[in-house]
Amino acid sequence: MVHVPSGNLYGTLTIPINNELGIVALVVPDFGLTDRDGNSIQTGENNSIKMLAESLAKEGISTLRIEKREVTESKSAVVPKSGVRIEDMVEDAVRWLRFLK
Repeated sequence: MVHVPSGNLYGTLTIPINNELGIVALVVPDFGLTDRDGNSIQTGENNSIKMLAESLAKEGISTLRIEKREVTESKSAVVPKSGVRIEDMVEDAVRWLRFLK
């Protein structure tokens, strides 16, 4: 979890047992209301991002799958009047990178 001025953002960190590479991929869902597992109203439940993370873990690569504002647990972090802007999303990604560091 990382804190933003309007609330908290949530994600899932997957660290493989064999983490010798020390690599971590930050996985940001695509446009729309896609959750950290890759599911959305438009695509249904497909767990595409979760399956990607599991496949990367088998190769020794950690992942942090994050949720954007407006999605499931992170929906309370919406900026009420102006809505979420691209600048907010970039700042959120930077916060997650600092978390990983």
